[in-house]
Amino acid sequence: MTALLVALSLAYAFINGLNDSPSIVAPAVSTHALRPRQALLLAAAAQAAGPLVLGTAVATTVATRVVRAGSLSGGSIVAALLAALLWAMLTSLLGVPSSSSHALIGGLAGAALATAGPDSLLLPGLARVFAALLVSPPLGLLVGYLVVRITLFLARSARPALNSRLQAWQRLTMIALGVSHGASDAPKAMGVLT
Repeated sequence: MTALLVALSLAYAFINGLNDSPSIVAPAVSTHALRPRQALLLAAAAQAAGPLVLGTAVATTVATRVVRAGSLSGGSIVAALLAALLWAMLTSLLGVPSSSSHALIGGLAGAALATAGPDSLLLPGLARVFAALLVSPPLGLLVGYLVVRITLFLARSARPALNSRLQAWQRLTMIALGVSHGASDAPKAMGVLT
């Protein structure tokens, strides 16, 4: 059972990275800030550094703040991982953006509910995850809008030489996004195994 759990956790981590990593690399490649191979290597290094730099709070949340300890059997965790994997693959095939994090949390909560009943759910932790799901898209929209408007305002009379500076900033933002992605997504599989 342990080997199956490790294999499914690694498969989940792979599918999660497959869904999310292109969004880290694509802007830098499409604007020619980096060549594709450079962007891939830099993003991979940044994501690997994520848990080392920013910690493993996500792993702690998945492991201890969603379902009560001991309420999931090995079979329940297998079911939760399979549900998250199937959802991630289906939405990917259909081209529908989705959150692998929330798919995993939903799989774990559903498995705990089916296995041990409603008392197995830790509602404060689930509420935090649900709040993040609701707040993230509008917050991202607002911040993205403001950053673009400010950048356009500051660059309104700029010369073409500004492009090289913007490309350097784009490399830095890709690294920052890779680090934050690595700290957020890689630890989820660790949290399941924990």
